[in-house]
Amino acid sequence: MPTDENGSARALAPDSAKLPPGTRPQRSMWQVIRSIDRYGLVLGLLIVTYIADAMLNSSAAGRVIIVALQGSTLALVLQTSGVRWFWTRLAWLYVGLAVLLAIGEEVIQPAHATPRLVPAAGGVLLFIAPFVILRRIVRHTRVSSQTILGAVSVYILIGECFAYLFQFTSVLQAAPFFTTLSTARLTDYLFFSFTTITTVGYGNLVPASEIGQAFAMLEALTGQIYLVVVVARLVSIWAPRNDQPPA
Repeated sequence: MPTDENGSARALAPDSAKLPPGTRPQRSMWQVIRSIDRYGLVLGLLIVTYIADAMLNSSAAGRVIIVALQGSTLALVLQTSGVRWFWTRLAWLYVGLAVLLAIGEEVIQPAHATPRLVPAAGGVLLFIAPFVILRRIVRHTRVSSQTILGAVSVYILIGECFAYLFQFTSVLQAAPFFTTLSTARLTDYLFFSFTTITTVGYGNLVPASEIGQAFAMLEALTGQIYLVVVVARLVSIWAPRNDQPPA
């Protein structure tokens, strides 16, 4: 199977020799998913994951779906960023194991408990994804629409990752994470994370511990510096000649 310069598997391109000039060869959905620099797919999966996080976290089946989406996001990021095939296969293996662990946690938990460890750990693992995307897009020789979509995906991933980091912190500490909530849901962590990274700061949710406050300040600084230094610079030099991904 052909590989790119990073050694990752690459989908075979259809024979376009007989196509009329200017006509792009048709590709299957599986070929699109397997190809590199398809950050529109990543952004779409991130949006689906966010909706699932906000709406399905209260049910057992919903939490298992969230874990599956977390792992699939990481695997897709590795796939489309041209990471070596070994790590991509390992990521998909992680998806299966994480789903099984999530199901097991739902089955063995006490009836009154809310399982949080597996989803929180899976979310923190997503911290790998922004670095993988950045590693890929900095190698683009020309800023295209896929470069911009990759940069936007990183920004959203930062917000989601910090939400899971806050949740993971609350699992490890005995006291509540927020001063105004004794039991916080994933939607609360997501709401707090994105109001922090965008510096909206409504003030209705405030971290109770010093470690929570430190993480919140780190997220706010990271988000603003990223927007000003990375996204703004990429948009200013964007050359939308066509939709083909850069080499």
